[in-house]
Amino acid sequence: DSSSWKRGSCNTARSIGEFWHRWHLSLSTWFRDYVYVPMGGNRTARARWYVNLFVTFLVSGLWHGARWTFVVWGALHGAYLIAGLVSAEARGRVRAALGLERHPTVLRAWQTTATFALVGIAWVFFRAGSLGDAWYVTTHLTSGLGVQLASIVARDPDALASLVFLGAEPSRVTLAVAALVALVVVADVQGAARPSLRTRIAGARAPI
Repeated sequence: DSSSWKRGSCNTARSIGEFWHRWHLSLSTWFRDYVYVPMGGNRTARARWYVNLFVTFLVSGLWHGARWTFVVWGALHGAYLIAGLVSAEARGRVRAALGLERHPTVLRAWQTTATFALVGIAWVFFRAGSLGDAWYVTTHLTSGLGVQLASIVARDPDALASLVFLGAEPSRVTLAVAALVALVVVADVQGAARPSLRTRIAGARAPI
């Protein structure tokens, strides 16, 4: 239901923290209230705070199933979040040095792309049948890319088309992208127009 999801697509999140604030709000809230907070939350020493975060994400992985792929999925998200907290000041200095704050569109595009890539890698482990399968996929993501780039530099139109359309027929890829964009637009419009379940219940009339 709509109460489980925050407004806005989690696929356009600009950080791992924002992704989890948007993704399945009811589940995230349960882990916060019954796992993270009882361990001390962020009201502890910094090192213990990081441990609390990591353990919470490990438990979230186990919640999806007793399989190592789910554990790694949770561990990756925990590591992402902790790495983001540790590097926050350094990343802020880099943004200031590069002047990215003056170009919010470029900054947003970079942050969204980086977050999407990290989440995508974690999803490989979530969906894989085994750790071996997940490792094979992640280590072959760029397989053959060097050859393709060399062919593109040599101005081979077939190599360029293969890279852009991932080896599929251009018409099918174009149709799939158009359908995906349409779904995202419809989901955002519905999410913005439809009030949450909590709001609808609060505004409902009493049955008696």
